Amino acid sequence: MIDRKIAPSTEAIQEINLMDYELKQLSCGVPVYVFNAGSQDVVSLEILFDAGSWNQSKPLVASCTNALLKDGTAKFSSLQMNEAIDFYGSFLQTDISKDEASIALYSLNKQLSNVLPYLTEVLSCPVFPESELKTHLARVEQQFEVNQQKNSSIARQEFLNVLYGDSHPYGKKARLEFFKQVEQKDLVDFWNENYTTKNCIIFLSGKITDEVFQTIDKAISIPLPNVEKKQSTFAEESSKQFTHFIEKPDSVQSAIRIGKRTIDKSHPDFSKLQVVNTILGGYFGSRLMSNIREDKGYTYGIGSFVAPMKYDCYFGISTEVGVDVTQKAIDEIYKEIEILRTELVSEEELGLVKSYLMGELLKSVDGPFSVAERWKGVILYGLDKSYFDNLIRTIANITPVEVKEIAVKYMDSSDLYEVVVGLK
Repeated sequence: MIDRKIAPSTEAIQEINLMDYELKQLSCGVPVYVFNAGSQDVVSLEILFDAGSWNQSKPLVASCTNALLKDGTAKFSSLQMNEAIDFYGSFLQTDISKDEASIALYSLNKQLSNVLPYLTEVLSCPVFPESELKTHLARVEQQFEVNQQKNSSIARQEFLNVLYGDSHPYGKKARLEFFKQVEQKDLVDFWNENYTTKNCIIFLSGKITDEVFQTIDKAISIPLPNVEKKQSTFAEESSKQFTHFIEKPDSVQSAIRIGKRTIDKSHPDFSKLQVVNTILGGYFGSRLMSNIREDKGYTYGIGSFVAPMKYDCYFGISTEVGVDVTQKAIDEIYKEIEILRTELVSEEELGLVKSYLMGELLKSVDGPFSVAERWKGVILYGLDKSYFDNLIRTIANITPVEVKEIAVKYMDSSDLYEVVVGLK
């Protein structure tokens, strides 16, 4: 019998055995990272292309290309494709970021041979229908206009623009006129140049048998054009002004963004910075939440984050507060940063953060799909398994003195950019 009055015993997570991958190659030379695990006969096939907005020469072209890939091919209409894939209990989705674009197929193993022809069509001969492009542009333009009424959306765009400048893909702000400039030919040209065998890698996870791999190899090796891709470079121009205020007279809340560009995943201090960020504002029990939400009641939520991208990384703090306490909230943010830089964190608080981070890491590698997602965030940065080993070792061993040193080194309030949209 279990005595419900006695709490179960707990112990700290000392290590995490992260499932490794097997690196294979399709007949056409595309590298495939295989995560073979799980008891269910399901497979996730994600094809990642170096085809994010970093690579576009005209705004919106990369996102429109990715969004319309499955909206009709030379052989199938969008309706035919979606109905067929649904019929076989599968799911096909596209996604895009500043750096990469992806096409992902989720399927039962037994239905893979039935749905792969549709993926092959998407890869080999999308037609980007003019009517679908117009519909898509109208939809995203409407969403853009809605977002332009939201202080949080304006602050997010302005913050990145301040960090990187308007000529850089990470910082370029969307404008209404951009939606009138995209043409079907732009999408075709972008697809021809960026969706190629020399410009992609594959993440394959689930129950991966030899038969599954051979079926995929046969389906995918044929259609992708095999051409070299031109590399893109951009000038970076951070703002020389550190405080930026956009007044919105009718605002109920002010959106606040504070932060700066910082070290990326390849830097030896990156794992330590993640721990320090968690203490400051990286989880629900963080200092920013405890002070500004729970103690002062200025906001419903506030958080800090470290956002790594392929070519850079930035640290940020984000919140929305009542307009009558905008400056008070900003003052408290800087106060918490200064405390982190001048006082040692207690062993008790640091122990709680360590347990939280180890638990989150353990939770994020539950199953082959999750493990593949974790590995993707490392492989795309040109890193290896030592990244995880260093992260786990850092979480387990970081000391209060090291926390303070990292805060002093990377969280100097004097070089943080501040963006406020609303009222002060």
